[in-house]
Amino acid sequence: MHGSTQATAVVAPESYTRWTSAFGEGLYFKGSWQKGQTIRFMTPGRDGVVSDIAEDRPNEFISLRHFGYIVNGAEDTSSEAIRSWAPADENYSRESTIGAVGTAQAVVTPSPRRLVQRVLGGKSRR
Repeated sequence: MHGSTQATAVVAPESYTRWTSAFGEGLYFKGSWQKGQTIRFMTPGRDGVVSDIAEDRPNEFISLRHFGYIVNGAEDTSSEAIRSWAPADENYSRESTIGAVGTAQAVVTPSPRRLVQRVLGGKSRR
């Protein structure tokens, strides 16, 4: 997954919802973007992904470690299905030059499409 964004644009709830609209309508998060905190990336249908903020260097780098799904509001972090892919890391780094907005590059393991489709029930818009 590659995309352009301003440095901290996705950490504000409204900006996150707008940024993730490419994957589905009404996506949101619950939790904190601070290192060591757990965050939940949610759909309006109460499904989502449970993650930890593994690293946070504001305006430079953020690393998410996904370790579970949320289905109908219930978290699963230990089933065989979860253990088959977790943990999955998603890393964003910001490159910038003077006068430029910069870019954010994500590196996700395993496949981000598989994670998104699993959470959205195969309804990925990409």
